[in-house]
Amino acid sequence: KLGNALGIPEDSIKTYTEAEIRAG
Repeated sequence: KLGNALGIPEDSIKTYTEAEIRAG
């Protein structure tokens, strides 16, 4: 998974992804 590859927790990835989607 992308999160594991970057050493980022799954929850952080989801939060980041949602922020990116909201930012457009």
